[in-house]
This record gives sequence, structure tokens and C-alpha cells, in this order.
Amino acid sequence: GYYVDLGTTLSAARAEAVVARLSASGYGVETRKSDKGVNVFAGPFRTSSNARVGFYQVTNEGFKGAKIVKK
Repeated sequence: GYYVDLGTTLSAARAEAVVARLSASGYGVETRKSDKGVNVFAGPFRTSSNARVGFYQVTNEGFKGAKIVKK
């Protein structure tokens, strides 16, 4: 599937807030913890077209480094 990588590592508290906001908007969300914080991915999306919709929402939330990735 396709995911939108927010493109930044967040603190645990910030990641929790972002996950709650994306989930409330109807998006699936995955997180990955690292030594530096938490990486957040919206998805999965079935097609790249669907992922683009999520991408635009994420960039409108201020995550200008977001990108669509395929896993």
C-alpha cells in the first residue's frame, strides 16, 4: 500500500496529538519509534491517487516535508 510519511521525527506528545487529529479525519495511522522520537505515517492507501489526498491534508497541517511512500 501507499503511505504518507510526515517527513519529520516528532516528540511522543506531538506525535500523539497528530495521530489523534489524523485518526479523527478518518485516516489510518502508523507510528515508528526511534531513538530521536516518533515517525508518523498516514495510511495505508490502496492507490497513489488516494495517498495524494492524504498528502495534501498533511501538508495543510504544516508538514511541508511530507512524501508519499510505497511499502
